[in-house]
Amino acid sequence: MSDPVDIAALREAIAIAQAIDEHRARNMLFRFFPDNDDDPKYPARDRYPKHMEFFRRGRDTFARFALAGNGVGKTEGMGGYEVAWHLRGEYPDWWEGMRFDGPIDCWIAGKTHESTRDIIQTKLFGKPYMERSGGGLIPADWIDVDSISRMSNPAGRIDSLRIKRKHGGVSFVKLKSYDQGVDAFVGTEQDLIWLDEPPPLDVYAQCVARTRNRPKARILITATPLEGRTETVRMFLEEDHPSRVVIRAGWVDAPHLTDEDKTKIRANQPRYLRNAVEFGDPTRQGGAVFAVDEKDITIEPFSIPRHWRWFFSMDTGFKYTAAGWFALDLDSDSLYLVSDYKAGGYDSSTGDAIDYTVHATRIRSRNKILTGMHDLPGVADAAAINLSDGKKILHLYQSCGLELTLPNKAVIAGLAAVTERMANGTFKVFNTCYEWLKEFREYSVDDHGRPIKVNDHLMDATRYAAMSGPDIAVSRTERSGAASVKRLSF
Repeated sequence: MSDPVDIAALREAIAIAQAIDEHRARNMLFRFFPDNDDDPKYPARDRYPKHMEFFRRGRDTFARFALAGNGVGKTEGMGGYEVAWHLRGEYPDWWEGMRFDGPIDCWIAGKTHESTRDIIQTKLFGKPYMERSGGGLIPADWIDVDSISRMSNPAGRIDSLRIKRKHGGVSFVKLKSYDQGVDAFVGTEQDLIWLDEPPPLDVYAQCVARTRNRPKARILITATPLEGRTETVRMFLEEDHPSRVVIRAGWVDAPHLTDEDKTKIRANQPRYLRNAVEFGDPTRQGGAVFAVDEKDITIEPFSIPRHWRWFFSMDTGFKYTAAGWFALDLDSDSLYLVSDYKAGGYDSSTGDAIDYTVHATRIRSRNKILTGMHDLPGVADAAAINLSDGKKILHLYQSCGLELTLPNKAVIAGLAAVTERMANGTFKVFNTCYEWLKEFREYSVDDHGRPIKVNDHLMDATRYAAMSGPDIAVSRTERSGAASVKRLSF
């Protein structure tokens, strides 16, 4: 005969277990990076050298970019963990990074309203409308729940709130998303900005501008670079500056990931994303759009004969504009890319806007420098409408003195035309066209054979050039002769 169940003892045991679970939910932050390696879910911090480096570099570096694989802990264990301590003004005993001595103003941003709510907000503060119960990195009793202001769409998305400081006062937090547009990132000064996933370059530039008068200000970016080398990723990787640092972290730097986790994640990723997912490497691994070796199409610059014909090709956009200058040798029907141009919508160092008039001035100047012709003909994908005044982009550039027509934009036919020229030796690129070569190296297809639409502005301009450029190309001799006839007739 079994012993009778002690109902009171059972209830007490259940209550204790619930209290433990609640305590853990309300104090998750304190479980990260322990001294000892006792909990497989939370390995000791000495097994996380890349995470520790990320925190430590905040002491002397303005902007840090964690390029990390999927599951490494970039959002929760890097960005979110650090932001939580800064908002509170309390730090672990082992902390070697930046410290804020008083209340701070902080922006936190993700790609969309939904991802900001479902990922960042939930990881920091717990599930929407349940912040009093904890469940996020930031302990519930640190959150001034009464200060929470929410957006109506999407439901539960926090717009702003306050975090209680350990030694009095509050830190102010504002949540944003890139899909709000760059205008949402102007205005107030900030001490700390955390951007989860690579921001558009104009958004990043505005964030930098918001820190100008805050001497201890810091910017954190955490990302798995699924979109490859975006403008912001390229700036951090390719333009060295003491104010910026990139921390690379892959699965080898994530001891909490099991071999089973890694095998499952790897097996269920498209081939062209596996380097980004496992290593945090923004180099896409899809098949190349143009299956030719770079050395077979690049040449040393040479002086273009006077009788060769010229034109330029543009790919315009509200945030980015690119152009290439092409010389055409009619005798061999060969196209030579002589020069390239690529500039974003905002100057990354000043945050100032670069509008179409700036692009047009630069392009006209290069027309003259390269060919001696201000009125060099060009083709441009410029049929879009300018949102500020409703005018066609084509007409705006034409009003700035550029001689432009719309190209044949057929994608498959255009890619085939470029590929054929590359294969038969009638397309060459001066090896000084650095921006073009960067795009060429990354230009790849997804698992369905479609070109991946990231960092392809000069590739698009090349496609327009192959399809429509030769029909409008002119030589300096022809233009100077036409000018002479006009003067004589006058």
